[in-house]
This record gives sequence, C-alpha cells and structure tokens, in this order.
Amino acid sequence: MPTKHTAQITRENLAKHAAISLHVEHDTDIAPSYPDDPDLESEIRNEIANGSVWAWCVVTVTATLDDLTGRDSMGGCSYASEADFRKNEYSSMMEEALDDLWRQMEARTPAGRAKALAAGYRQAITTSFRGPSDKRGSRIVAKCEALRISVGCDDALDIPSNHAAAALQLMARLGWDERNDLVMGGTSAGYVFVQVDKVDKRSK
Repeated sequence: MPTKHTAQITRENLAKHAAISLHVEHDTDIAPSYPDDPDLESEIRNEIANGSVWAWCVVTVTATLDDLTGRDSMGGCSYASEADFRKNEYSSMMEEALDDLWRQMEARTPAGRAKALAAGYRQAITTSFRGPSDKRGSRIVAKCEALRISVGCDDALDIPSNHAAAALQLMARLGWDERNDLVMGGTSAGYVFVQVDKVDKRSK
C-alpha cells in the first residue's frame, strides 16, 4: 500500500516530512590502518581505548516515513566528535538516506515496480574524494547501494590508485570479491567500478 502522504510529497520536500535519525557504533570489521602516518593510527587507537565511539566507527543515517525507512551507512569513519561528523559528512549521508526512502516510495507505484524489476543487476561502486576534516587526513569514500565506507588516502599511491584501492576494500568487505573482479572507468562526476565475472585462470 502507498504511504499515507505520498500525494503531497515530492523528493524536494521529503526532508520536511521524514524523521531523520543518526546512529553511531564502533566499527569492529575494519581496524584503523595508516601505514604512512603511524602517529595518527596510534592517536586513533588511543581514542578507541579511551572510549571514543567517533574515533573509529560505523555511522548510519536513517530517514523514516510511515512504514518505510531509507538509510545510508558508512564504515571506517574517524571523527573528532559528532560535531566534526555533522560538519563534514552528515548532509551528504542524509541526502543518500532520503534518496533511498524515495526509491522505496516510488517502488510502490506501478512504474516504480517496473523500474525495480529492471534493476536486477550487479551494483556499481562509485568513489569520491573528501578533504581533511578538523582532525583527520584526506580520504576516499567508496559506495554502492549496499554500503559506503571511508578509506584514508595512501600517499604512496596516485589518485586513481587510491580510488581503486577504496573500491576493492568495499568489494572485499561485502564478500563480492570471491566471484567478481572490478573494471574501472570514469565519468565527469568521478570514478566508477563495475563488477565482472572473475576469470578462473586454472581453466585456461
């Protein structure tokens, strides 16, 4: 069934009707690793030991309307505080959560169901650069519909290689690397990675 207020709501005014929430928890799946900056890594680990949830965390922003909830999550985050996060990443994550909510709302229409049926494809991964926050260095954000992670830039790599490394880390975290490889491409908006079947070299 459609949501109660669908007729009055557009994507542009969705934020006025949805309930937005923020959740943060320690990220136990990825250990902080900054091989080119051991002092920063030591600082982050000390903050974790002192109980700072923002030092190394998974952040989730949700947008809820009636019985539907859109969400955007990002792991491998490191911020000085919630205020630091809200200053640097909150707005973009809120928009991603609202986009997810809007897709679910559209999927309840006949046209939306047709779009959902046509969308049964492997998820593409896109990456984008984020400059340093108040306390952390530059990083690459890799995202797909399933997950988003933040990966610190490696000074030993050039720009494309940093984006590729972040995409590979996201794919590995989701377990997609067992059967798939990535092909890297680009658009005016940045880098895009498409999954292709992994070639079994033993069969050659």
